[in-house]
Amino acid sequence: MKTFLTIILILILGFLIPEKLVIPVKGATKKSWDKNDFWNCTWCKGNKIHYGIDIKGILHTPIISSSTGIIVFNGTLAEGGNVIIILGLKWRLHYYAHLNLRYVSLFQFVNKGETIGNIGMTGKTTGPHLHYNIVSVIPIFWNFKEGRLGWLRMFFLDPTVELLGE
Repeated sequence: MKTFLTIILILILGFLIPEKLVIPVKGATKKSWDKNDFWNCTWCKGNKIHYGIDIKGILHTPIISSSTGIIVFNGTLAEGGNVIIILGLKWRLHYYAHLNLRYVSLFQFVNKGETIGNIGMTGKTTGPHLHYNIVSVIPIFWNFKEGRLGWLRMFFLDPTVELLGE
């Protein structure tokens, strides 16, 4: 029973700590990506969904951690190329893809704003940019939407809303 209460306390504390994210590309502004990019994939073949945003940038521009957290993945994936995943506050995974170089190691603690890599063109990409998405480990039930794969919106959060509060 004591272990269960400890886990519940840790989960609750993760949600209570306030978090203000930063845009994860050094020098980028809210004009550096299309606000309608999330969930819409007009360039994808087939009927795919775009789970994040693509932040435009020049090759080798520094990528910074948008949240304080722990590196839980630091490797290569077929579509994302060089990828870093950070478990941040509020039990959210921050996914950074297409990096040229990664400057962190697995289970390393990083602060918000700390450089973790740089923009690249690895994986399936049409040019230099950062693909960034946010996944909630715990479902956010009120984000459920009707329609095709609408249940996934309980997990995949709109980065524009999370970064800019819009």
